Amino acid sequence: MNSMNRKNNFHKVTSFLATCAGITLACVCVLLIAGEYHSARSKFEIHDREVKGWEACRQANPTYYQASTEAVSSSTESLAEAKSNFWVRIPKVQLAGFLALGGLGSAAAGYLATWGIVLLARLCLGKFSGWLAVRLQGCPG
Repeated sequence: MNSMNRKNNFHKVTSFLATCAGITLACVCVLLIAGEYHSARSKFEIHDREVKGWEACRQANPTYYQASTEAVSSSTESLAEAKSNFWVRIPKVQLAGFLALGGLGSAAAGYLATWGIVLLARLCLGKFSGWLAVRLQGCPG
């Protein structure tokens, strides 16, 4: 009866740890995806404002605009590069899908990895304790 209770407690503790690991990994994955999205989006908005500023400059002061063609072309290239970024082009619905799939996938991976590590450790400890018992019994004492 005591062995059954110990086994049940082992499963409860391992399930709790696996659930915590899964939730933690899901949060980390969602935060990483959201961070990539916001970083790409902010780069796009910065370059977009810069190009709009150059457009306003072209209308207000054409001579200064003509003198700054290198800076203008650099800003335009940066905006084109920012527009072509995957995270900027992705629709909001697809982003939500990526967040959901990433969260669920990493939660499942964290849960299964925790169970795998705990069961592997339990197996190794069982083998080691058996080996140790045989070694200690063989020692003259």
